[in-house]
Amino acid sequence: KSPWPPGSTAAENGLPPDPAHYTHSYIWIKKKGFERLDPMVNTRPDKREIKMHGMELPVVHQLQKRFPDHDIYVIKHGPSGRTLFNDWKPARTNALYDRFLDFYREGMAQLSAEYPAVRVVGFYWDQGESDGPQADKYGENLTRFIAKLREDTKLPGLKVFVRKHLFPGGAMDKIIAGQKAVAAKVPHCYLLDIDRGS
Repeated sequence: KSPWPPGSTAAENGLPPDPAHYTHSYIWIKKKGFERLDPMVNTRPDKREIKMHGMELPVVHQLQKRFPDHDIYVIKHGPSGRTLFNDWKPARTNALYDRFLDFYREGMAQLSAEYPAVRVVGFYWDQGESDGPQADKYGENLTRFIAKLREDTKLPGLKVFVRKHLFPGGAMDKIIAGQKAVAAKVPHCYLLDIDRGS
């Protein structure tokens, strides 16, 4: 019974959903390369034209304001309802991790050819709701995941931004504790604690 309309809640949160506002922001689409970001079409690269976006929208909105002369590129792979301990496990064959790495490598190859000075500013991680069965191991799993990601991307100092879960209780308390522990001990790892307001 949310008062928001179905689909995107961008406008209700002060973010323009019109692609005309994202004139130099791009998102990676498999087999197509980078497309201009359109919140109503391609912010779910694996499911086009679903009016759902994630953190990429407020991030590119802010980056465009702060760096008006720079192009901003997003490489996103974010299917919902998946576990870190199984679905994203780097050691697993054909895991989501491998698919994301393919996106990353192909996207960066294109960018590096066009922009020799391209740089990765960070990796955003927003996951954990499905990890209840192994909640007590979430911190260990995330630490290993980040180490492997930095190794495979050849970015040892990659900044990792972990969104702290909004709703505590039950297994989520253990997952949140794991997130906090990782942010406290892993270098260049930051916990984003978003205020839900009212």
